[in-house]
Order: sequence, then structure tokens, then C-alpha cells
Amino acid sequence: MRFLLIVFSLSFSQVGLFAQPFVQQLVSIDYENNGALELLATIPNSIWPDREYTFDPVNNVYYFTAQASGTNDFALFSVDLDDGAVSERAIASFNNAQGQPTFEFDPAEELVYTIIPGTGIDDPVQLANFSISTGNYSVIESISGFLDWNSLHSTLNPSSNTYYLSTFFDRKILSCSTVDGSIITETNYDSNISLRHIDYNVDQDKMVGLAKYDTDQLVSLVDIDPVTLEFSNPRIIDGLKNTIANLTPGAGTIAYDHENELYHVIGFNTQNETKLFTIDAKTAEVLYINDYQNPPTDPYFMERHAPEKLIYDPNGNQLLALIRLELLPSSYTLVKRGDLELFPNPISSELNVTWEEDSPEQIQIVDVMGRERLSVEHSNNGKNIQLDVSNLSAGNYYLIMHFKGERYWYKQFSKM
Repeated sequence: MRFLLIVFSLSFSQVGLFAQPFVQQLVSIDYENNGALELLATIPNSIWPDREYTFDPVNNVYYFTAQASGTNDFALFSVDLDDGAVSERAIASFNNAQGQPTFEFDPAEELVYTIIPGTGIDDPVQLANFSISTGNYSVIESISGFLDWNSLHSTLNPSSNTYYLSTFFDRKILSCSTVDGSIITETNYDSNISLRHIDYNVDQDKMVGLAKYDTDQLVSLVDIDPVTLEFSNPRIIDGLKNTIANLTPGAGTIAYDHENELYHVIGFNTQNETKLFTIDAKTAEVLYINDYQNPPTDPYFMERHAPEKLIYDPNGNQLLALIRLELLPSSYTLVKRGDLELFPNPISSELNVTWEEDSPEQIQIVDVMGRERLSVEHSNNGKNIQLDVSNLSAGNYYLIMHFKGERYWYKQFSKM
């Protein structure tokens, strides 16, 4: 069985957020086979995936929010799983909202339902939808009574036009109509319980939740009645600790597989190690544990961060998610050591490299997958070097210069 991930593609434009170069790609993960990866698509460096995401099983398309091109607004981007194409969708921006929206896809109507937080902490949230096919966006109704919309998470029952919202900050869960936004049922649950995820199973007409019990720090699965919103049948997940940060809504560290009734959760084990747990939702038995915090087997990746934005794809019986792979150890510092020139660019055979200040100890060329293609030790004080890149395949590459004291500088070039 496979996951799908978006693994962040090699980018140096985000150095304000991450000091190290990293890769982002759409890949699949076989969680039954030690987390084996398979590349499916590349996300352009100009796109910085944000918090929210959803999946359209009708058209086999993965959607995520990101900063719109040339603006400070957020737009919806899509990845077509059939051909790997990435594109920006023409939908309403979310620049006026504090925090990020929640997304739920209705396959029959080809609509994404979303909750847009208000501009202030006490402002009502807005229930809205937009059409995948036309990009039309409309607000259905405002919903009041949430003290912390950053803790909102949601699920959808499209057959009954019901949108479910829960917030662990307010210890509240409610259902509302996707037609007019009216509240159907609203309840406050036990203050000792912190509900971190809810998911409606269309096939079985039931809802499952992932909850932390604050008194004993245990993590459990619970059944939730879709009508009354009452909890029942708590099932402790053996070996999964109260993870606080990793079980927060919106972080995307939880996904539910309706078809196989499996929960996939990023959390801490009893040794405080970050793992990917695959759990039987009926019995809470842990079926698989995969390690994504330690370096992967590929030698050119120095650090792998835990997957984010987990979501189930019923077409491929697999999960979609995001992950980031660092190319350099976290101790490295990005520094500019004078002008770095690469010419000609694009290049066919001989690449000339010149620089003005300190000489590097090592010069490295990596491809957009982060794979090392050439490495040269530089032992003299010269300010230039010529590299034979004739054996490289056509495409984009990065030249990384390594300096003393775990510092580096870089530049991109293209091979014809």
C-alpha cells in the first residue's frame, strides 16, 4: 500500500524560512514496504505549499493553498496525478483572513467547502464554497462562537449536506448545513478530552475522531454519532503518546482511509521518536510504524522531516502528503561570499565558475532531486575553476560551494 507525498523541491528562494536547500516533489510512499518512495511530479520552486489541502477523486487531482503568483494573497494550486501537471487555480484569495481556511471536497458537486477565519480573534468565521470547474466563489453564512479558529478542523457528509466543525480550544463540535450555513447540532464535550481530528465515513455513515485525554496523556480513537455528536467506544492506541504539537489540526499529520478503515498518524512513540503510525480504526491496533525523522537511505539527503498534509486517495488506495528533505545538515549556514558567476548558462560541456572572496573547500553539483552529480575538492586559493559537465543529462542543476565553518553558497544553471 502506498502514500503520496509532496516532497519540497530544491529551493534557495525560501532561505528566510529555511536556511538549508531542500527538495519538494510529489511522490508515493509504500508504508507496507519500509516507506519506499516513488517520484510522481515536481513542484516548481516558485510555489510554497501552505497549510490547507484536499483531494478531488473524480478528476484525480490534489489541491493545496499557496501564495498566489506576484502577490501576498493565497490561491489554490492543483497537481494532476495523471500527468504531474501543477497549475494555479482562479479562485478567491484569502489575504484578509487571519490563519488559514479548512477544505473539504464534495465529489458529486465538484465543490470545495471551506471555513475562512475572520480578521480578528473574536470575529465570526465564514462558511463558503468554490467550484473546481469554474472557480466561482461564494460565502454561504457566518458562524459565531469560536474563540480560537486556529484549532478548527472539519469533515463533510456530502449526502446530507452537512459540514462538521470541531475546535479543541473551545472543546466544541457542531454540524451545519452546507446549503444555508444554519447550525444543526452544537455541543461542548468533556473538558478532559482534546479532539484533534474528525473524519466522516460516507460508506458506513459514521464519524471517527482522534482524541487526547488530558488526565492520563493517552491518545484514543472514538466514535462520534453524526446526528447527536456524542462520543462512544474510546479505543486507546498502544505506543502512541500525547504528542501535543504533532496532533494539532491543520498541521496535516492525520489522515483516515475510509475504504480500509485505517488511521495514519504522525506522532511520538514511547521513546519520544517521531514515527508514522498506521492504525486499525476498529481496534486501535498499530499495524505499521515507519520512521521519517531520521535520514532516508538516499545518501544525498541529510535530514528528512516528518510528512505533513496526509490525505487519502481512494482511486489509488494510497495517501497524499507533504514532506521536506534537507540537502545539508541543519548546522550549515547560508552565506554570500562575493559574486558567484557560472558561464555559459545554459551550458553544454565546460562550466566556468568564478568567485571573488574566500575559496571553497568543496564544489558540489546536485540535480533537482537533490542527488549529487559531481563533487570536487578545492585545495588552492584560486578564484576560478572549470568543470566538465558533459555527462550530465539535460535539465536544471545547482552548484553548491562549501566553505570552512559549515557555510555554503549556491547558484543555479541549466544543462542543454
